[in-house]
Amino acid sequence: MNFTLDIETFAIGSLVLGVLFAAIYALWQWSRVSRVKKYVRAEALRSYRSEYSLPSVSVVVYAHDDAPWLERNLPKLLAQRYAAEYEVIVVDDGSWDNTGDVVSGLMATDSRLRLTFTPHAARGLSRKKLSLMIGIKAARHDVVVITNANCEPAGDEWLLNVARNFVDGVDVVVGYSHPCYEADKGLWRRYRVWDTVRVGAQYVCSAVKGRVYRGTSHNLAFRKKLFFDRGGYARSAGLKWGEDDVWLRSVIKPGNSRVELLPDSVVTTHYDNSRRAYRELKLRRDFTSRFVRRKQFVTQGFMSWINYLRVASLIAAAVLAVPAANWWVLGAAVLVWICAVVSNVLSYNAMARLLQAPRLFLSVPLLALWTPLVNLRYRIMGRKARKSYYTMTLE
Repeated sequence: MNFTLDIETFAIGSLVLGVLFAAIYALWQWSRVSRVKKYVRAEALRSYRSEYSLPSVSVVVYAHDDAPWLERNLPKLLAQRYAAEYEVIVVDDGSWDNTGDVVSGLMATDSRLRLTFTPHAARGLSRKKLSLMIGIKAARHDVVVITNANCEPAGDEWLLNVARNFVDGVDVVVGYSHPCYEADKGLWRRYRVWDTVRVGAQYVCSAVKGRVYRGTSHNLAFRKKLFFDRGGYARSAGLKWGEDDVWLRSVIKPGNSRVELLPDSVVTTHYDNSRRAYRELKLRRDFTSRFVRRKQFVTQGFMSWINYLRVASLIAAAVLAVPAANWWVLGAAVLVWICAVVSNVLSYNAMARLLQAPRLFLSVPLLALWTPLVNLRYRIMGRKARKSYYTMTLE
Protein backbone atom coordinates (compact mmCIF):
# COMPACT_ATOMS: atom_id res chain seq x y z
CA MET A 1 0.00 0.00 0.00
CA ASN A 2 2.71 2.43 0.98
CA PHE A 3 4.71 1.36 -2.06
CA THR A 4 1.76 2.14 -4.34
CA LEU A 5 1.27 5.50 -2.67
CA ASP A 6 4.96 6.30 -3.13
CA ILE A 7 4.76 5.47 -6.84
CA GLU A 8 1.64 7.55 -7.19
CA THR A 9 3.31 10.44 -5.40
CA PHE A 10 6.30 10.25 -7.72
CA ALA A 11 3.98 10.07 -10.73
CA ILE A 12 2.09 13.18 -9.64
CA GLY A 13 5.33 14.98 -8.85
CA SER A 14 6.75 14.10 -12.27
CA LEU A 15 3.56 15.34 -13.92
CA VAL A 16 3.76 18.65 -12.07
CA LEU A 17 7.38 19.08 -13.12
CA GLY A 18 6.51 18.13 -16.72
CA VAL A 19 3.77 20.77 -16.83
CA LEU A 20 6.15 23.36 -15.35
CA PHE A 21 8.97 22.61 -17.78
CA ALA A 22 6.58 22.47 -20.75
CA ALA A 23 5.13 25.86 -19.79
CA ILE A 24 8.57 27.47 -19.40
CA TYR A 25 9.76 26.12 -22.76
CA ALA A 26 6.57 27.16 -24.57
CA LEU A 27 6.60 30.67 -23.08
CA TRP A 28 10.23 31.11 -24.11
CA GLN A 29 9.52 30.00 -27.68
CA TRP A 30 6.45 32.19 -28.11
CA SER A 31 8.11 35.20 -26.48
CA ARG A 32 10.80 35.10 -29.19
CA VAL A 33 8.21 34.87 -31.95
CA SER A 34 6.28 37.76 -30.42
CA ARG A 35 9.43 39.87 -30.10
CA VAL A 36 10.34 39.52 -33.77
CA LYS A 37 6.74 40.08 -34.92
CA LYS A 38 6.48 43.27 -32.89
CA TYR A 39 9.78 44.51 -34.31
CA VAL A 40 8.65 43.97 -37.90
CA ARG A 41 5.23 45.51 -37.27
CA ALA A 42 6.79 48.55 -35.59
CA GLU A 43 8.51 49.51 -38.85
CA ALA A 44 6.26 52.55 -39.29
CA LEU A 45 7.19 53.83 -35.83
CA ARG A 46 10.94 53.89 -36.45
CA SER A 47 12.71 56.81 -38.05
CA TYR A 48 14.23 56.21 -41.49
CA ARG A 49 15.97 58.21 -44.16
CA SER A 50 13.45 59.26 -46.77
CA GLU A 51 13.83 57.88 -50.27
CA TYR A 52 15.23 61.22 -51.41
CA SER A 53 17.72 61.65 -48.57
CA LEU A 54 19.34 58.24 -48.78
CA PRO A 55 23.12 58.02 -48.31
CA SER A 56 25.44 57.17 -51.16
CA VAL A 57 26.43 53.51 -50.87
CA SER A 58 29.26 51.22 -51.92
CA VAL A 59 28.30 47.55 -52.27
CA VAL A 60 31.36 45.30 -51.86
CA VAL A 61 30.94 41.82 -53.38
CA TYR A 62 33.37 39.06 -52.42
CA ALA A 63 33.99 36.55 -55.23
CA HIS A 64 36.13 33.44 -55.56
CA ASP A 65 35.55 31.26 -58.64
CA ASP A 66 32.00 32.59 -58.74
CA ALA A 67 31.57 33.51 -62.41
CA PRO A 68 28.17 31.75 -62.80
CA TRP A 69 26.78 33.43 -59.69
CA LEU A 70 28.08 36.83 -60.78
CA GLU A 71 26.36 36.42 -64.14
CA ARG A 72 23.13 35.76 -62.28
CA ASN A 73 23.31 38.20 -59.37
CA LEU A 74 25.31 41.23 -60.54
CA PRO A 75 22.52 42.44 -62.86
CA LYS A 76 20.16 42.34 -59.86
CA LEU A 77 22.59 44.36 -57.75
CA LEU A 78 22.87 46.92 -60.52
CA ALA A 79 19.09 47.11 -60.99
CA GLN A 80 18.27 48.31 -57.47
CA ARG A 81 15.64 51.01 -57.18
CA TYR A 82 17.77 53.50 -55.31
CA ALA A 83 17.37 57.25 -55.59
CA ALA A 84 20.88 58.11 -54.38
CA GLU A 85 24.25 57.26 -55.91
CA TYR A 86 25.63 53.77 -55.40
CA GLU A 87 28.43 51.64 -56.79
CA VAL A 88 29.18 47.91 -56.85
CA ILE A 89 32.76 46.77 -56.23
CA VAL A 90 33.60 43.15 -56.97
CA VAL A 91 36.70 41.86 -55.20
CA ASP A 92 38.10 38.88 -57.08
CA ASP A 93 39.89 36.67 -54.56
CA GLY A 94 42.40 35.03 -56.88
CA SER A 95 39.78 33.26 -58.99
CA TRP A 96 40.90 30.71 -61.55
CA ASP A 97 37.68 30.85 -63.59
CA ASN A 98 36.44 33.69 -65.82
CA THR A 99 35.21 35.88 -62.95
CA GLY A 100 37.23 38.83 -64.24
CA ASP A 101 35.80 38.47 -67.75
CA VAL A 102 32.23 38.40 -66.47
CA VAL A 103 32.71 41.56 -64.41
CA SER A 104 34.65 43.34 -67.16
CA GLY A 105 31.89 42.61 -69.64
CA LEU A 106 29.29 44.19 -67.39
CA MET A 107 31.59 47.12 -66.61
CA ALA A 108 31.46 48.07 -70.27
CA THR A 109 27.74 48.69 -69.95
CA ASP A 110 27.49 50.13 -66.43
CA SER A 111 29.94 52.69 -65.02
CA ARG A 112 28.79 51.97 -61.43
CA LEU A 113 30.52 48.58 -61.49
CA ARG A 114 34.18 48.28 -60.49
CA LEU A 115 36.62 45.37 -60.14
CA THR A 116 39.62 44.84 -57.89
CA PHE A 117 41.75 41.82 -57.02
CA THR A 118 43.34 39.95 -54.16
CA PRO A 119 46.63 38.44 -55.36
CA HIS A 120 47.17 34.67 -55.44
CA ALA A 121 50.39 35.08 -53.47
CA ALA A 122 48.71 36.37 -50.30
CA ARG A 123 49.28 33.78 -47.54
CA GLY A 124 49.34 33.62 -43.78
CA LEU A 125 46.14 35.68 -43.37
CA SER A 126 42.41 35.44 -43.95
CA ARG A 127 41.93 35.85 -47.67
CA LYS A 128 38.30 36.84 -47.29
CA LYS A 129 39.09 39.53 -44.73
CA LEU A 130 41.89 40.84 -46.91
CA SER A 131 39.56 40.89 -49.92
CA LEU A 132 36.87 42.76 -48.01
CA MET A 133 39.46 45.21 -46.67
CA ILE A 134 40.60 45.91 -50.24
CA GLY A 135 37.01 46.46 -51.35
CA ILE A 136 36.14 48.68 -48.39
CA LYS A 137 39.32 50.71 -48.91
CA ALA A 138 38.35 51.21 -52.56
CA ALA A 139 34.81 52.33 -51.65
CA ARG A 140 34.01 55.91 -52.64
CA HIS A 141 31.12 56.29 -50.21
CA ASP A 142 30.88 56.20 -46.42
CA VAL A 143 28.10 53.62 -46.18
CA VAL A 144 29.36 50.17 -47.20
CA VAL A 145 27.30 47.02 -47.71
CA ILE A 146 29.16 43.72 -47.95
CA THR A 147 27.83 40.56 -49.56
CA ASN A 148 28.97 37.54 -51.58
CA ALA A 149 28.79 36.76 -55.28
CA ASN A 150 26.48 33.82 -54.58
CA CYS A 151 23.99 36.01 -52.70
CA GLU A 152 20.79 37.03 -54.46
CA PRO A 153 18.83 40.06 -53.20
CA ALA A 154 15.13 39.45 -52.62
CA GLY A 155 14.11 42.27 -54.94
CA ASP A 156 14.99 45.68 -56.33
CA GLU A 157 14.41 47.42 -52.97
CA TRP A 158 16.98 45.43 -51.01
CA LEU A 159 19.51 48.26 -50.94
CA LEU A 160 16.83 50.84 -50.16
CA ASN A 161 15.53 48.87 -47.17
CA VAL A 162 19.02 48.41 -45.74
CA ALA A 163 20.42 51.90 -46.33
CA ARG A 164 17.38 53.85 -45.11
CA ASN A 165 18.31 52.77 -41.56
CA PHE A 166 21.39 55.00 -41.50
CA VAL A 167 19.86 57.83 -39.52
CA ASP A 168 21.97 59.84 -37.09
CA GLY A 169 23.57 57.57 -34.53
CA VAL A 170 23.20 54.32 -36.51
CA ASP A 171 26.56 52.98 -37.69
CA VAL A 172 25.74 49.31 -38.36
CA VAL A 173 22.75 47.61 -40.00
CA VAL A 174 22.49 43.84 -39.66
CA GLY A 175 20.59 42.17 -42.49
CA TYR A 176 19.38 38.60 -42.73
CA SER A 177 20.44 35.87 -45.13
CA HIS A 178 19.25 32.31 -45.58
CA PRO A 179 20.38 29.47 -47.87
CA CYS A 180 18.37 28.52 -50.92
CA TYR A 181 16.20 25.90 -49.25
CA GLU A 182 14.80 24.63 -52.54
CA ALA A 183 18.27 23.58 -53.69
CA ASP A 184 18.89 21.44 -50.61
CA LYS A 185 17.64 17.97 -51.48
CA GLY A 186 20.20 15.88 -49.62
CA LEU A 187 20.23 13.73 -46.53
CA TRP A 188 19.26 15.46 -43.28
CA ARG A 189 17.66 18.37 -45.16
CA ARG A 190 15.01 18.81 -42.44
CA TYR A 191 17.65 19.13 -39.78
CA ARG A 192 19.58 21.74 -41.76
CA VAL A 193 16.39 23.76 -42.19
CA TRP A 194 15.56 23.45 -38.48
CA ASP A 195 19.05 24.44 -37.35
CA THR A 196 19.23 27.40 -39.73
CA VAL A 197 16.00 28.77 -38.29
CA ARG A 198 17.12 28.01 -34.73
CA VAL A 199 20.44 29.84 -35.11
CA GLY A 200 18.86 32.69 -37.07
CA ALA A 201 16.17 33.18 -34.43
CA GLN A 202 18.84 33.20 -31.74
CA TYR A 203 20.80 36.17 -33.09
CA VAL A 204 17.82 37.99 -34.61
CA CYS A 205 15.92 37.93 -31.29
CA SER A 206 18.96 39.33 -29.55
CA ALA A 207 19.43 41.98 -32.24
CA VAL A 208 15.85 43.28 -32.08
CA LYS A 209 16.44 43.88 -28.35
CA GLY A 210 19.44 46.02 -29.28
CA ARG A 211 21.98 43.38 -28.27
CA VAL A 212 23.68 42.62 -31.57
CA TYR A 213 26.33 39.93 -31.24
CA ARG A 214 26.26 38.29 -34.64
CA GLY A 215 25.41 39.08 -38.23
CA THR A 216 26.21 37.67 -41.62
CA SER A 217 28.80 38.91 -44.08
CA HIS A 218 26.27 38.05 -46.79
CA ASN A 219 24.14 41.04 -45.79
CA LEU A 220 25.86 43.54 -43.51
CA ALA A 221 26.11 47.33 -43.76
CA PHE A 222 28.23 49.83 -41.83
CA ARG A 223 29.95 53.17 -42.09
CA LYS A 224 33.38 53.07 -43.67
CA LYS A 225 34.67 55.58 -41.13
CA LEU A 226 33.62 53.32 -38.26
CA PHE A 227 35.36 50.37 -39.90
CA PHE A 228 38.74 52.06 -40.18
CA ASP A 229 38.46 54.04 -36.94
CA ARG A 230 38.16 50.70 -35.11
CA GLY A 231 41.09 49.20 -37.01
CA GLY A 232 39.15 47.13 -39.52
CA TYR A 233 39.73 43.43 -38.91
CA ALA A 234 42.93 44.00 -36.95
CA ARG A 235 41.50 42.57 -33.72
CA SER A 236 40.68 39.27 -35.41
CA ALA A 237 43.65 39.19 -37.76
CA GLY A 238 44.74 35.84 -36.37
CA LEU A 239 41.45 34.16 -37.29
CA LYS A 240 40.45 32.97 -40.73
CA TRP A 241 36.84 33.93 -40.04
CA GLY A 242 34.93 36.37 -37.88
CA GLU A 243 34.46 39.13 -40.48
CA ASP A 244 30.91 39.52 -39.21
CA ASP A 245 30.41 38.20 -35.65
CA VAL A 246 33.85 38.82 -34.12
CA TRP A 247 34.13 42.19 -35.87
CA LEU A 248 30.64 43.23 -34.75
CA ARG A 249 31.58 42.51 -31.15
CA SER A 250 34.35 45.10 -31.42
CA VAL A 251 32.20 47.93 -32.82
CA ILE A 252 28.71 47.49 -31.36
CA LYS A 253 27.66 49.78 -28.55
CA PRO A 254 24.19 50.66 -27.22
CA GLY A 255 22.09 52.43 -29.85
CA ASN A 256 24.51 52.35 -32.79
CA SER A 257 23.01 49.37 -34.62
CA ARG A 258 19.80 48.14 -36.18
CA VAL A 259 18.52 44.91 -37.70
CA GLU A 260 16.55 44.98 -40.96
CA LEU A 261 14.05 42.13 -41.40
CA LEU A 262 11.58 43.16 -44.10
CA PRO A 263 11.17 40.37 -46.70
CA ASP A 264 12.61 42.61 -49.45
CA SER A 265 15.78 43.22 -47.41
CA VAL A 266 16.75 39.53 -47.18
CA VAL A 267 19.29 37.84 -49.44
CA THR A 268 19.28 34.20 -50.52
CA THR A 269 22.63 32.43 -50.55
CA HIS A 270 23.16 29.79 -53.22
CA TYR A 271 25.60 26.92 -52.77
CA ASP A 272 26.82 24.26 -55.17
CA ASN A 273 26.67 21.73 -52.32
CA SER A 274 24.23 22.69 -49.54
CA ARG A 275 25.29 19.89 -47.22
CA ARG A 276 28.98 20.73 -47.39
CA ALA A 277 28.29 24.46 -47.05
CA TYR A 278 26.18 23.87 -43.95
CA ARG A 279 28.91 21.75 -42.38
CA GLU A 280 31.62 24.32 -43.05
CA LEU A 281 29.53 27.22 -41.79
CA LYS A 282 28.54 25.28 -38.68
CA LEU A 283 32.19 24.60 -37.84
CA ARG A 284 33.14 28.22 -38.44
CA ARG A 285 30.36 29.56 -36.23
CA ASP A 286 31.18 27.11 -33.48
CA PHE A 287 34.79 28.30 -33.55
CA THR A 288 34.10 32.06 -33.63
CA SER A 289 31.37 31.82 -30.98
CA ARG A 290 34.06 31.67 -28.31
CA PHE A 291 35.02 35.25 -29.22
CA VAL A 292 31.52 36.76 -28.96
CA ARG A 293 29.04 37.22 -26.12
CA ARG A 294 28.32 34.01 -24.27
CA LYS A 295 25.02 34.98 -22.64
CA GLN A 296 22.92 34.09 -25.69
CA PHE A 297 24.48 30.64 -25.96
CA VAL A 298 23.99 29.99 -22.25
CA THR A 299 20.29 30.83 -22.52
CA GLN A 300 19.86 28.58 -25.55
CA GLY A 301 21.64 25.72 -23.79
CA PHE A 302 19.60 26.19 -20.62
CA MET A 303 16.33 26.04 -22.57
CA SER A 304 17.50 22.87 -24.33
CA TRP A 305 17.93 21.27 -20.92
CA ILE A 306 14.46 22.50 -19.90
CA ASN A 307 13.10 20.72 -22.95
CA TYR A 308 14.93 17.51 -22.04
CA LEU A 309 13.61 17.73 -18.48
CA ARG A 310 10.09 18.26 -19.81
CA VAL A 311 10.34 15.08 -21.88
CA ALA A 312 11.88 13.07 -19.03
CA SER A 313 9.29 14.25 -16.50
CA LEU A 314 6.30 13.43 -18.69
CA ILE A 315 7.68 10.01 -19.60
CA ALA A 316 8.32 9.30 -15.92
CA ALA A 317 4.79 10.41 -15.00
CA ALA A 318 3.26 8.14 -17.64
CA VAL A 319 5.40 5.14 -16.74
CA LEU A 320 4.81 5.47 -12.98
CA ALA A 321 1.08 6.02 -13.41
CA VAL A 322 0.57 2.52 -14.83
CA PRO A 323 1.66 0.41 -11.80
CA ALA A 324 -0.13 2.88 -9.52
CA ALA A 325 -3.29 2.49 -11.65
CA ASN A 326 -3.66 6.27 -11.65
CA TRP A 327 -5.19 6.77 -15.06
CA TRP A 328 -5.88 10.45 -14.71
CA VAL A 329 -2.13 11.07 -14.27
CA LEU A 330 -1.43 8.98 -17.36
CA GLY A 331 -4.08 10.82 -19.34
CA ALA A 332 -2.83 14.21 -18.13
CA ALA A 333 0.78 13.33 -19.06
CA VAL A 334 -0.30 12.32 -22.57
CA LEU A 335 -2.42 15.48 -22.94
CA VAL A 336 0.44 17.74 -21.80
CA TRP A 337 2.80 15.94 -24.19
CA ILE A 338 0.41 16.53 -27.11
CA CYS A 339 -0.05 20.18 -26.17
CA ALA A 340 3.73 20.63 -25.93
CA VAL A 341 4.29 19.06 -29.35
CA VAL A 342 1.61 21.25 -30.93
CA SER A 343 3.10 24.34 -29.29
CA ASN A 344 6.62 23.42 -30.50
CA VAL A 345 5.42 22.92 -34.06
CA LEU A 346 3.32 26.10 -34.18
CA SER A 347 6.01 28.31 -32.63
CA TYR A 348 8.67 26.93 -34.96
CA ASN A 349 6.49 27.52 -38.02
CA ALA A 350 5.66 31.04 -36.85
CA MET A 351 9.38 31.84 -36.60
CA ALA A 352 10.09 30.05 -39.90
CA ARG A 353 7.50 32.25 -41.59
CA LEU A 354 9.21 35.38 -40.24
CA LEU A 355 12.61 34.12 -41.44
CA GLN A 356 11.30 32.84 -44.80
CA ALA A 357 12.07 29.19 -44.15
CA PRO A 358 10.10 26.03 -45.02
CA ARG A 359 7.53 24.75 -42.52
CA LEU A 360 8.17 21.56 -40.58
CA PHE A 361 5.66 19.52 -38.62
CA LEU A 362 5.99 16.29 -36.62
CA SER A 363 9.77 16.25 -36.99
CA VAL A 364 10.14 19.49 -34.96
CA PRO A 365 10.10 17.90 -31.44
CA LEU A 366 12.54 15.19 -32.53
CA LEU A 367 14.91 17.73 -34.09
CA ALA A 368 14.83 19.84 -30.93
CA LEU A 369 15.92 16.83 -28.87
CA TRP A 370 18.59 15.88 -31.41
CA THR A 371 20.17 19.35 -31.64
CA PRO A 372 22.44 19.21 -28.52
CA LEU A 373 23.91 15.92 -29.71
CA VAL A 374 24.62 17.35 -33.16
CA ASN A 375 26.21 20.42 -31.58
CA LEU A 376 28.40 18.19 -29.45
CA ARG A 377 29.52 16.27 -32.53
CA TYR A 378 30.48 19.49 -34.32
CA ARG A 379 32.28 20.74 -31.25
CA ILE A 380 34.41 17.62 -31.20
CA MET A 381 35.08 17.96 -34.94
CA GLY A 382 36.03 21.59 -34.44
CA ARG A 383 38.49 20.81 -31.68
CA LYS A 384 40.31 18.36 -33.92
CA ALA A 385 40.67 20.97 -36.67
CA ARG A 386 41.20 24.02 -34.47
CA LYS A 387 44.76 24.72 -35.61
CA SER A 388 43.57 25.14 -39.19
CA TYR A 389 41.21 27.96 -38.13
CA TYR A 390 44.07 30.34 -37.47
CA THR A 391 45.80 32.30 -40.19
CA MET A 392 49.24 30.98 -39.30
CA THR A 393 48.27 27.85 -41.24
CA LEU A 394 48.67 28.27 -44.98
CA GLU A 395 45.40 28.04 -46.85
